[in-house]
Amino acid sequence: MPVEDVSAFLEKALTKQGIAIQTGAGVEELKAGAQGVSAKIKGKDGKVAASEYSHVIVAIGIQPKSSSRADAIAPIP
Repeated sequence: MPVEDVSAFLEKALTKQGIAIQTGAGVEELKAGAQGVSAKIKGKDGKVAASEYSHVIVAIGIQPKSSSRADAIAPIP
């Protein structure tokens, strides 16, 4: 399954469960507290918004610089 299909599937499944997905956003600040996590998130528009969450998952996407994914795989000795 292509990576794009997996990403779209996962985003749809998590959103359906009520989980907020924020792509293209940056984390300005995270603070763990007794009731959860307070976060300051910088959106695509450059504005920073503060919110409270029970849990936070931070992930980054990496794209290979080669023209082919096969080129990016190093042989295992």
